Amino acid sequence: MEETFLSFYEQLEEKKIELHFPEQIKDTKIIADHFMLTRVIQNVIQNILRYANSKAVINYRNERNNVIFTIKNDIKPDNKVAVEKVFMRFYTEVTSRTNTEASGLGLYLSKKLVEKMNGKMDAELNGNWFILKIQLPQ
Repeated sequence: MEETFLSFYEQLEEKKIELHFPEQIKDTKIIADHFMLTRVIQNVIQNILRYANSKAVINYRNERNNVIFTIKNDIKPDNKVAVEKVFMRFYTEVTSRTNTEASGLGLYLSKKLVEKMNGKMDAELNGNWFILKIQLPQ
């Protein structure tokens, strides 16, 4: 995960988005397809690049034969997030028809890929934080 985030380092710097990883990174093994998981993380990062205000915080923990990744970012004050729709096909926060940079497929496809790997993906809004939780088997 860290490697994929670091591959977007220049874009995150350009947007002035601070990344926070846990200080103690454990070598945790999960049962997942490397290519699919990389694609999921890339989609999450692209979502952060589009909608984060200034911070993204990444954590993970072991819980009952699963690893739960929590990726949260603060959202820009003017963004309107309909959290119940973020996994719907073609949903984007920007309703303008001229927004060509976002297709609304990223989180939809990510959720489908996570489910294909016997995992779960959920989203919530807590104050000005958009929080994604990805659960995958160990």
